[in-house]
Amino acid sequence: MEELMSENERVRHMLELITRKARTDKVILIIDEVGNYVAGRRELITNLDGLAKNLKNIGAGKVWLIATAQQMLTEDDPRAAVNTQHLGQLKDRFPIRVDLQASDIKEICYSRLLGKSKVGAETLGAMFDASGPQLRHAVKLENTKYYKSDLDRDSFLKYYPFLPHHFEILLRLLGRLAKSRGGVGLRSAIKVIQDVLVEHPAGRQKEPLFADEQAGALATTVLFYDTLRADIEKPFPHIIAGVDKVEKIFGPASLQSDTAKSIAVLQILEDFPVSRANVAAMMHTAVNAASRAEAVNKVVDELLSDEAVPLNEVDGNLRFSVISFRRRRPSNCTVHAMSAPASRSPAAACLSPCPETKNPCRP
Repeated sequence: MEELMSENERVRHMLELITRKARTDKVILIIDEVGNYVAGRRELITNLDGLAKNLKNIGAGKVWLIATAQQMLTEDDPRAAVNTQHLGQLKDRFPIRVDLQASDIKEICYSRLLGKSKVGAETLGAMFDASGPQLRHAVKLENTKYYKSDLDRDSFLKYYPFLPHHFEILLRLLGRLAKSRGGVGLRSAIKVIQDVLVEHPAGRQKEPLFADEQAGALATTVLFYDTLRADIEKPFPHIIAGVDKVEKIFGPASLQSDTAKSIAVLQILEDFPVSRANVAAMMHTAVNAASRAEAVNKVVDELLSDEAVPLNEVDGNLRFSVISFRRRRPSNCTVHAMSAPASRSPAAACLSPCPETKNPCRP
């Protein structure tokens, strides 16, 4: 009881100091990045919950508490998984919610991360004037209801090195990953944009940062994959396994690997048509570069024909299958029903030589 009275008195004393200094009894308190602060520690969740309750009771409607977070409270920190119930109760203390939309995210990224110097804007403007029609054709998305790839000079200058539709794709990608992971442990879209620009992918610290590339370089789904690989691996291990298989066969720096990474990212979006043309559009690397559609089309044919790569194309959509490998049974090899001897496992029996061919018989 004494502790409760002490907390009440602290809040009352704080409000008295504020009202005396500001000469008003109407107070707004703002707590920034609250998710990063409380998510992993139950005592801090309880403290903030108590503070919100005391401010409501003592402030009598004249004191407002505003908390900001890059994502919902239950999504900011992987450690929040053990405190999901308590975070849910804390969220109820904030009945008015303002969620940022894709357009808001783009504006915040533009103002905080993507500002251009006068010289930089002039350089990029000249590039777009020279290559704009070619660029619009190369990055145009097909049969996409929710992802608009319209591009003009103003939007290009604002969001470069990203394209306007990158933000909608990224937000939906993070939402899909959050749903698959139970809403826990993802970075915000703004943080991912920052990581793409100025952070090295895991294990590749010696490679140049994307922010240091020459003017004209564009962000791609390859960069999104490299940045979000760890976030994708837990909910979609078969997709990661498929990309790893391609990297092992063709090399991590190959066009085959880049194509596989782009397919992997776009496959996670349930409403995105992962066609060859759209994969090529999302892999466009520079303002003045030629379209990669023809090269990507050849690479996809190569990946589909390789029995070790678990990639399928159904109704024009490319997808990595859950099975991490595919094998064809020799045409002259027949599956034989047999009972395994007691000393041998059923798996060993399945690998017994066919009587006619002496080759391992794999159903």
